[in-house]
Amino acid sequence: FIYEDHSLYDENLVLTSILTCTRMMYVSPILCSKYVDRIFELSKICIYSSVRSALIVSLGDLLLRHPNILEPFTPQFYAQIHDKDLNVSETALCTIAILILREMIKVRGYISEIALCLFHSHTPISSIAQHFFDELSLRQRGMALFNVLPDIISRLSMNNICSIDLFQQIISYLFSFIKNDRHCEILVKRLCRQFKQASGDDRKRANIAFCLSKLNIKTLASYRILKENFPNVIEKNQQNEDDYDKEEHLAWKKYLMPVLNDIERRLKPTELNTSKPFPSSTTPKRKPDRSS
Repeated sequence: FIYEDHSLYDENLVLTSILTCTRMMYVSPILCSKYVDRIFELSKICIYSSVRSALIVSLGDLLLRHPNILEPFTPQFYAQIHDKDLNVSETALCTIAILILREMIKVRGYISEIALCLFHSHTPISSIAQHFFDELSLRQRGMALFNVLPDIISRLSMNNICSIDLFQQIISYLFSFIKNDRHCEILVKRLCRQFKQASGDDRKRANIAFCLSKLNIKTLASYRILKENFPNVIEKNQQNEDDYDKEEHLAWKKYLMPVLNDIERRLKPTELNTSKPFPSSTTPKRKPDRSS
């Protein structure tokens, strides 16, 4: 029946039949492997929104029961968040958020799909997304959210659905949770690395520069990390011809110099003018063991 044209049947009949199938899949890994592809397809193409919503909940149960079977379908699972029916989208988002927050599934790289819902026009959807990230920011002393931020930034920068304004709204919201100076320093390092790797991608570089501007950089260590990560962008007449990278230099001046200037205005002049050398690594030195 799950392969039939469901437009020919009553909605309740379709719902009952398909849910019966998913319950059988729950107790049998063989049946789950056989029909999981079709169930995911139905969760996307079934003409009845009530059936699609019910299937999403059932797929969440199946994911817990047979994680190895459903793991390859993770992209399709997250894709349900963008269903054309708002009720289905809300169900999908709520199901995924609950599974992650209850640590029933790990936070995957597709968490950027949830970030896209932070400012959704449908208030219930945006509320669920905001509550999700509020809760995530409290887990593991902020590490749960901190660890996924670089991936969110990278994926949103490559997502054509995410406009510049939406990207900036999302980042401003997420970065409001970054209050730890050490986390800020690590993010500066990772963002600088992404900036270098985004050679020729103006959109991504502009996004990364915006991210750096929204970080609450208030330590000299973060400032020095930002400067030291770009050793080849000084003026051409100050370095060898072979070391000069014109494209890198122009990108630095266009995107990151304004960020650096803004940070310098926030830091105390006495800190910037200090002649005390800084260690190349922000990792604190280990004290000698007195017992030895």
